[in-house]
Amino acid sequence: MSDQHRTVSRLVGILEYVAGRSDGATLTEIAGQLDAARSTIYGFLRGLVYEGYMDESDEGRYVFGRGANLMLLQKSEPLLHIVEPVLEDINERFNETVTLAVHVGKSLSYIASRQSTQRIVYLPTMYSRRPLWPTSAGKIFLAAMSQGEIEQIIDDTESNAVHRELAEVRRTGFALNRGETVADVSAIAIGIGHEGDVTASITVGGPQARIEPVINDLVDYMRAAVTNAGLQVWSFEEQDEPSGRAPAD
Repeated sequence: MSDQHRTVSRLVGILEYVAGRSDGATLTEIAGQLDAARSTIYGFLRGLVYEGYMDESDEGRYVFGRGANLMLLQKSEPLLHIVEPVLEDINERFNETVTLAVHVGKSLSYIASRQSTQRIVYLPTMYSRRPLWPTSAGKIFLAAMSQGEIEQIIDDTESNAVHRELAEVRRTGFALNRGETVADVSAIAIGIGHEGDVTASITVGGPQARIEPVINDLVDYMRAAVTNAGLQVWSFEEQDEPSGRAPAD
């Protein structure tokens, strides 16, 4: 077997073994299952964690991350089916583009969207990785992380400004992007939460002239729409400190 095929086989073996364990698996368990050195398997696991395809719990158990779930989210994830009516509701009320984003490693991806029918609209790029900063959804995901995790993502030259803004996101429970990604386009985001974690983010984006005057109305309506769907709106107050395990503008 070639080294390339051996690498693929080990990656597949790791994913299949973890998939078959409801509570995940430890490094020792995975290495034993694959009859491979712990150091070798650890290297694969670190890469999978970095890319968002695995998460490591505080107990040292590896489980699927949102990168792996992203492939399922596009077709079969129950969360997507629950959130789609919420996107439609917000879209019909404000006639602006409404998008669902998930956190993948050090990036995010948009996995569903309802577009505005107005002449000038914001059209997000779907199913591709985007930087967390400075997208509004990315600010929600970052706000749920620990300071150490944030520092691994944010450039040192803008660290102070980032931390100030993330503190405001935690205080208010929503994030804004005012022309930082696309000129003259504003976006607002809230998080969908579960036990203090952020599982996804809903964003509304459009021309600044239309978004800015209705920010407060948008926040209130988005929160109500999420709650009415039986989902939980993420709030920093629900956790003692950022969990660091979060899955655009």
